[in-house]
Amino acid sequence: MYVDAFDSGRIMDEAECVEWLHGITELPVAEIRRSFKPVDERTIMIRMLNNLKGLFGNREMWVSAWRVQCRLSMLVPGSYRERRDHAILTLRAGRPGEAMDLLQNCLNVCPVDERPVLNQHLTQARREAPNCN
Repeated sequence: MYVDAFDSGRIMDEAECVEWLHGITELPVAEIRRSFKPVDERTIMIRMLNNLKGLFGNREMWVSAWRVQCRLSMLVPGSYRERRDHAILTLRAGRPGEAMDLLQNCLNVCPVDERPVLNQHLTQARREAPNCN
């Protein structure tokens, strides 16, 4: 069973899914079939949560995105990307005191090109934290 989450949850069998993917990607059917592999429940959950995070982020629903991100951070605790997103969404969700520690931890291990943005967020968290007391 294959579910198209972007078309009201339309359910397809394998043949319908291959035909649909061929139509939108123009990849050869043999190549599409090779990419079909079952995934475990954890992988499905992570994918669904990432979709929700994107949806809430696009709508600037920061508290909802933060709640989703908390779950993602628990599911993938070793991921720098998830820790970084958790730190930033914690700030956007109006929790600057918590965000300061999370952002500092990210700054300790972040790629050099992310340092300016994380420092900017940390400065913002420090500025906003006293207002939350």
